[in-house]
Amino acid sequence: MDWSVILLIVSLLLNGFLLNIVIEQAKGISTLRRNLIRTEPIVPDDALTASIKEKIDTDGVITAINF
Repeated sequence: MDWSVILLIVSLLLNGFLLNIVIEQAKGISTLRRNLIRTEPIVPDDALTASIKEKIDTDGVITAINF
């Protein structure tokens, strides 16, 4: 075996390993998104706007809005 074949095999193994890491992270992200959708209620834009206007009227300054 010459060096080009060895480098090709090592490169293919490394690419497979890194592709596996990317796929596992994508699965984790999709799981987190599913859990976020299940736990966080969807707030309509009108309700969010009314809530923000109420906070501005009562407090005057909004320091942070948690979504």
